[in-house]
Amino acid sequence: MVFTKICRFSRYMIGPFFGLTMMSYFIYHTIYGNHGLIAWRRFNKDIEQAERNLAQIEKTRDNLVNCVMLLHPNSLDPDLLEERARLMLNMGNNDDIIIFRPYF
Repeated sequence: MVFTKICRFSRYMIGPFFGLTMMSYFIYHTIYGNHGLIAWRRFNKDIEQAERNLAQIEKTRDNLVNCVMLLHPNSLDPDLLEERARLMLNMGNNDDIIIFRPYF
C-alpha cells in the first residue's frame, strides 16, 4: 500500500521535476553561458574599447597624413622642412632653443 502510493506520487512528480530541471538549465546558460547576458556585456565593453582605439589610431593617422602632405614638393612648408632637416642632421645654431615634442 505504501509502495503503491510512493509509485503513484513519483509518477506525478517526474514530469514537473524534469521540466524544472530543464528550465533551470536554460536559465543558467541564458545568464552565464558563452552567449549569455554576462558575455554580452563583456562583448559590448570590448567593442567600446576597440572603437576608442580606432578613434585614437585614426587621429594619429590623420596627423601623419597632414605631415606628409606638408612635405609634398608642390606644397612644401619651409618651416617643416627646416625642422626635419635639423632633426635628421642633428644640427642647429648656437643660439637656438630646441624643444622636442612628439608628432602624435
